[in-house]
Amino acid sequence: MSPAFIHQLIKTRHTNISDPLTKAEVPAETCQVGHEPLPPTLGHFFRREVYHLPGFFAYAKHIIKIDGKAGLFKGLAPRLCAGTIGTVVHSKIVQKCHKQGTLEVSVF
Repeated sequence: MSPAFIHQLIKTRHTNISDPLTKAEVPAETCQVGHEPLPPTLGHFFRREVYHLPGFFAYAKHIIKIDGKAGLFKGLAPRLCAGTIGTVVHSKIVQKCHKQGTLEVSVF
């Protein structure tokens, strides 16, 4: 097997494992535009009452409640396709640059 193929297999496995985690983090981003699917809860911080936004596991439970466990994996196929295409294109460019001897590493 080629190194690019093995690299893609590793990235695919990582994507499969981390995709549900990404889904539970997304609601935190939607909060910035004013949409919060879960209400804040009242808690204590240094003996003061404050409101806390729900955490990672609360969002994961909310997604499972609405869409089932499959809801955590929505969008996985397009993400895998995009990752595969990106890896293939990157490896082809690196191979071509190695052949031409123009591979340069630059730091902005």
